[in-house]
Amino acid sequence: PKSGTNKVKTVLLYELLKLIGKGKSQNDLSKISRLAAYMFSSTESNIYNDAQPGIRLTKYHQKEIEKLNSLLKDLDIPIEIKKDIEY
Repeated sequence: PKSGTNKVKTVLLYELLKLIGKGKSQNDLSKISRLAAYMFSSTESNIYNDAQPGIRLTKYHQKEIEKLNSLLKDLDIPIEIKKDIEY
């Protein structure tokens, strides 16, 4: 998808929040899901249902991950999204 999948966007949001000390361990998942739903034009329940068991990006997301990592590198943001790990 041109704009990215909600799973990859949610992982990016997790990592950005973690970078500023407001990650999943410092916040309630439902609050993060509410913010993600607002930002991604999705529903809070869809985001939460994906996020609650943990998000694992796969080979399906590889091209999207590569594009996102390139964008982050261009902005000098010290985040690298990876597949096959649980977020």
